[in-house]
Amino acid sequence: MTPQERRSRVRKRKDSQQRNKVLLAVALAALGVLLFSGWRLFSYLDDLRHSHSLDDELRALYYQTEAPETAAPGETPSKAPTRTPRPLYATATPVPPESATFAPQPYPDNPTRKTDTAINRLQRNINRDIVGWLSIDGLLDQAVVQRDNDYYLRRDYKGYHNQNGSIFLDEAIGLYSRPYTITLYGHNMKSGAMFGCLRQFENLSYYKRSPFLSFSSLYEQGRYVIFAVSQVTTVQGEKHFIAFNALPFATLSERRAIISDILRVSILTTPIDVQPDDQLLLMVTCSGDETERRLVCARRLREDETEASLLQTIQRTTKKAE
Repeated sequence: MTPQERRSRVRKRKDSQQRNKVLLAVALAALGVLLFSGWRLFSYLDDLRHSHSLDDELRALYYQTEAPETAAPGETPSKAPTRTPRPLYATATPVPPESATFAPQPYPDNPTRKTDTAINRLQRNINRDIVGWLSIDGLLDQAVVQRDNDYYLRRDYKGYHNQNGSIFLDEAIGLYSRPYTITLYGHNMKSGAMFGCLRQFENLSYYKRSPFLSFSSLYEQGRYVIFAVSQVTTVQGEKHFIAFNALPFATLSERRAIISDILRVSILTTPIDVQPDDQLLLMVTCSGDETERRLVCARRLREDETEASLLQTIQRTTKKAE
């Protein structure tokens, strides 16, 4: 073998070894990605399973009928305690002048702030941070917590880490007096968990069938009708920017302007009437990039309204051209 042939063979061997090292590195990297993806998927599914399990536990406790006390011989047994009844429809409260903010008002139907039995039970047995219960007909039936606006982003209703998070009430909303605006946040989970279910309301036929929801707090129960479904941005100055976070502190005229903006960007055009002194419930979740939000807005039913009549009105709703 000539020296030139020997050098060529050595070079080929080195090239082969180098190529094998590269292939091994690529294979190890691919295996690492596969294992990491598998771990992420397992973690996601495990969190989802734990979230569903906790939801079931909370629902069983929330809807639990307490057993009557056992009577002594010769005594009449006491009746099982029931949830304190509250009107589901809004009772009028004083309307401030255009330039004044909505001052805190006592609950018209619960001026002494008698607490709800079921919410009390959840606070005693699960978590003191539970402040309400949200039911969206056919989609969602879950507790609502409140602390700061970060704590429950990645924690479940017991405070354990869970990437599904929890549905939570904006930290700026106080429930000790009657709020004119209730703002709730939840993750837009692909599984449909939390506020992932809100995308259903972008479907016109679905909205026409199921436009109602209920929210109960420690002091008040309410039935609401959805009037707007919007894709908004948090970037001030852009076309779809809505200052919905200002609603709890807005004057009458400012609330009117914000409601008008919400209706303007809504993908639905609905004949439901909304006034600045209506109690509003906003459900907010992420949508698209970090500056985009899906905003589903509802107002509380009034004393002179029925769901049947509102449902007839809602059938005239149309969807705006994209």
